[in-house]
Amino acid sequence: AGGSRFSAKAVHNFSEPCYYGGSYTETWNDADNSGELSTGDSGSVTFSNCEEEPGLRLNGSLGITNIVIAETAAKQSVGATFNFNQLAMIVDEATVTAHGDMSIQATVTQSPQLAYDMTVHGKSLGIGSGDLQTALASYNATVNVNYTDNTYAYAVGGTVSGTGMPTITMATPTPFAGEIGAFPGTGVSTAMAADGTAARLTVNSATTVTVELDANGDGVFESSEQMTWAQLNAL
Repeated sequence: AGGSRFSAKAVHNFSEPCYYGGSYTETWNDADNSGELSTGDSGSVTFSNCEEEPGLRLNGSLGITNIVIAETAAKQSVGATFNFNQLAMIVDEATVTAHGDMSIQATVTQSPQLAYDMTVHGKSLGIGSGDLQTALASYNATVNVNYTDNTYAYAVGGTVSGTGMPTITMATPTPFAGEIGAFPGTGVSTAMAADGTAARLTVNSATTVTVELDANGDGVFESSEQMTWAQLNAL
């Protein structure tokens, strides 16, 4: 239900040609018949060789569900789930295709503190280009920035796999956190391959970290090395 395309009607369907060829079709469900985009609405866009810019074509479809739009004097929140169905971007002879789902929720809090929070998660998301494929499964990420306290925190998790790389499951048992403009002062992350080999990163301070390695997959980190953040970033 968005913009001038909306009227107080439950379902809207329309198709239009793209500027340089092809077409696209939109379907929107204005769940509350409000005539504008609001919580509970949903929609989809399907592209058929749609070329709005010279040399850039779109095929496939994108569905949008679980839309959330909420606002009070102290807080504003927006969110939605995006479902990519073989959504392809074709530039000249190169094609990038996305298939899967991604949910995004963002909140800006203005009182009693000024803060920004965002979460991203999904069941699976694959990106392909030619012979190269990358996939995420059961993935998630969170970011919090508190401007009043001058602090931040973030965490990631999920399984990543792809062409020419091992399958790795990542987790952040302790979110990385610190002062804005500085390296994290706390945090723990882990990465485990399908054969059980693993690594763990533990933040000691905003200056140093400890990296541990389980090279034989027996569940024991048999080696460790302390290094500065600068040394870690240089690897």
